[in-house]
Amino acid sequence: MYDSQTCEYPCGSARKVSPYFIFFILAMVVSFIGLGILRLYSNRLEARLHAINLQIESYEMQETEMHRVLSSLTSPEAIYGYSQKKLGMVANVKTGVVHVARIPALKEEMEVASIASSHGWNLLFSLFSSPATAKD
Repeated sequence: MYDSQTCEYPCGSARKVSPYFIFFILAMVVSFIGLGILRLYSNRLEARLHAINLQIESYEMQETEMHRVLSSLTSPEAIYGYSQKKLGMVANVKTGVVHVARIPALKEEMEVASIASSHGWNLLFSLFSSPATAKD
């Protein structure tokens, strides 16, 4: 059996705890709580970053698909096929290319310049009097 008489402690055996030790223990507890909060916050940020990366990949796939569709719609073969099948257009085989060669005559240019200077409308007339040219 347990004998309570033999386990007596002397009355004056109470230990004093240093205030620095209490401050140290309190600082450690606060530090561990802070580290736990930072870990939870980093997990939350990592989840948000993962969701944003998934959105970016989704948008990149959509952009690639849109570029593919756009290139198929703007290709000359697709336009030609669409115009024939859907719009009923036919190719005109009677068309040809007209090449116009212009040799400027000095006499005509001098007449235009003399008319422009005689009326005093030099600036206005020079804006509208430039001859048209056709290039091959």
